[in-house]
Amino acid sequence: RKATFRLDGKTVGVSSLAMTLSGPGGFSVTRTWKIAVRPAQVAVTRREVAQLDPGQTVRFGRALLNGYLPGSAKLYLSYSNVPDLGVPALLKSLSQYPYGCVEQTTSKALPLLYVGDIAKSIGLASDDAAIRSRVQRAVYRVLSMQRSDGSFGLWTATDAREGWLSAYIMDFLTQARKKGYHVPDFAFNSGLSRLEQVVRDTGYEPWFLPVHAYSLYVLAVNKKTDVSTLRYFSDTYGGQIPTALGQAQIAAALSLFGENAAAGKVFATAFRNQTRPRETGNYWNAFVRDYGTELRDRAAVLYLTALTDPKSKRISPLVQEIGRMRTSRKYLSTQEQAWLLLAAHGLSGDGPYSVAVNGKDQADRTRPLYLQPAAAELARGVTVRNTGKDKLWQGVTVTGIPREDLPAETAGFTIKRAFYTLDGKRADLDKVKQSDVLVALIEVSADTPRYHQALVVDLLPAGFEIENARLKGRDVSSMKWLPKLRTPRHVEPRDDRFVAAVDIGGKGRSFYLAYVVRAVTPGTFRLPAAHVEDMYRPAFFARMAMGTVLIQARD
Repeated sequence: RKATFRLDGKTVGVSSLAMTLSGPGGFSVTRTWKIAVRPAQVAVTRREVAQLDPGQTVRFGRALLNGYLPGSAKLYLSYSNVPDLGVPALLKSLSQYPYGCVEQTTSKALPLLYVGDIAKSIGLASDDAAIRSRVQRAVYRVLSMQRSDGSFGLWTATDAREGWLSAYIMDFLTQARKKGYHVPDFAFNSGLSRLEQVVRDTGYEPWFLPVHAYSLYVLAVNKKTDVSTLRYFSDTYGGQIPTALGQAQIAAALSLFGENAAAGKVFATAFRNQTRPRETGNYWNAFVRDYGTELRDRAAVLYLTALTDPKSKRISPLVQEIGRMRTSRKYLSTQEQAWLLLAAHGLSGDGPYSVAVNGKDQADRTRPLYLQPAAAELARGVTVRNTGKDKLWQGVTVTGIPREDLPAETAGFTIKRAFYTLDGKRADLDKVKQSDVLVALIEVSADTPRYHQALVVDLLPAGFEIENARLKGRDVSSMKWLPKLRTPRHVEPRDDRFVAAVDIGGKGRSFYLAYVVRAVTPGTFRLPAAHVEDMYRPAFFARMAMGTVLIQARD
């Protein structure tokens, strides 16, 4: 006899379904299945920064988490005598970033070398061993993308050579080795040898200079260059380096050799430089692109300044500038988040401050105070009082899955998606039958002539599964009725989503992608919105509206 029952996903996470079958003679068997409940939308973050006057008290309650799916919302509070950069929320955002090119893998792991205690305090890791395990896995993963010449590819070891990014990864591996992580000597030395070759053999056109600068900095940290090479590069090309980050890296390298006067001059140039290179074909190729924004560069300048001259008078105004920039951004790239975390770690503050939480004094603090009240605490109410004599910076960040559907949006991109039958007819999503096979066709257009490293993500409704062409599924390239499809730089047909990385620019600003799905589970499901974003300038993005798909049971 067939038994049917209904399942509803109520909260986000992994649940268990158990079934016990019993029969005559004491027969009994139990089976358990893990079922993941993934929301139909991505998390959103709301952040506010303010200052508390001496003696001022603020109260936080459960209402702050209203408007989010149960169990998905988190409140992060931070207090310090310097402007808040949102460290807990940055850590959580990086830890939950679901994609893993070599840059993203590095950016997620690098801050954990220094802010692991904060990661533990907000529940991102259970103990030091868990953090070390996460960082070590990241080390091995990035090394799996190292090319035979010592450089690194973006997604695989067979991708094009990345110049600036190779220096970034070697910076991470250098710091990881110093923290006791295992980085095989052959791979590490091969990477350093590649940076030495870059410095020797690459030309001095402006678009190459940021790669030179970062390579020289990493070599200086590893004692693989000398002061005369740095002085020559700084004196001859320092003023031509188009990014503030590149200038700060040369200044920091000079500081490592005790050239403080020369370093100070180059740092001064970096502080004045608030521009980014004009995006041309030269700046777009894999070797020279530096994945940066103005915010990323300012955060990196702050980090390198605090690292080499923690008493610099330039730090305080730069912190306030970065705080304003940080607050004005709705979305942040992995580069921006990683360097903001490094910058926040390097700040020492302007002296002790005092604060009371729920009436308990925490006096004479010098490091920021981070709080993550649980829902039960918020139900009772959480109070914070500035018990010191000076104003206190407060950061309030709420992140979670919205209850209401996010509206369609376009900001530099447009995206459309439709489903078709295998013979090219538009599918009616109210009349899909179990075992039907459909083709999802996605159209993306960039509205500006800028170059973009775009990521296209299409979350599946719960009743669909992707047919993976690599596993002898249907290949969309053989379907003649489809428009000409773009070959992504990287594609991932996952269990719950379709992901494709595509470079956009020049004449290729519009393109199509397609993949095949099968209806497997009868029911009524939310149809998530397909979206596209520039991975390193997330202000450029587009999102469709949500929908519904009805899958009827097979006869």
